[in-house]
Amino acid sequence: MTEQGKYFREAQVLARVPFSRSTLRRRVAEGAFPAPVVFGERVKAWLIEEIEDWERQAVIKRDARRVALAATTARAVV
Repeated sequence: MTEQGKYFREAQVLARVPFSRSTLRRRVAEGAFPAPVVFGERVKAWLIEEIEDWERQAVIKRDARRVALAATTARAVV
């Protein structure tokens, strides 16, 4: 776990997530990705803790889809 209050700049976020800068900005605008903290007119950064939480939630959603698919497949076989 990271120390509370540490930040990623945009390039660091993009190095961790599997999408482009325009997709990152669109997902932030849609509320589907954590918003950055704005420190000034040209300075923004994302809390590392929030990025890690988003990553964990993505894994949880993936695993839930796998379980649902396995259940559906098992019923179809029976």
